[in-house]
Amino acid sequence: MKREIDTPAVDELVLYCDNTEHVYNRFLAIARNLLRKMRKGTYDHKRAAKAFRHLTDDAARSYNTELGTGKGGYGCFGPRERQAAAEEIRDSFAAEAKLGNYDHLLA
Repeated sequence: MKREIDTPAVDELVLYCDNTEHVYNRFLAIARNLLRKMRKGTYDHKRAAKAFRHLTDDAARSYNTELGTGKGGYGCFGPRERQAAAEEIRDSFAAEAKLGNYDHLLA
């Protein structure tokens, strides 16, 4: 039996990514790269989740060190939660990019 995704944990991880400076700076670097791919026409929405998965993995480790057990590891963020958070961040990024809200990153 598959375990259900812990939606509050996903929401917490997304908020941590948005509100923690060193994680958000990494998000901006990924966003710049994906925006360049969008402009070139090589952007792949499915593969973009992989880039954001690296972000959520690092954010989960940082969250656990800072607010969790103080040890390494992912803490309460299992692989399904980290993947769901990455997909949520990717979808939000893609929607905002289509509106032109990240154009200033490439100026």
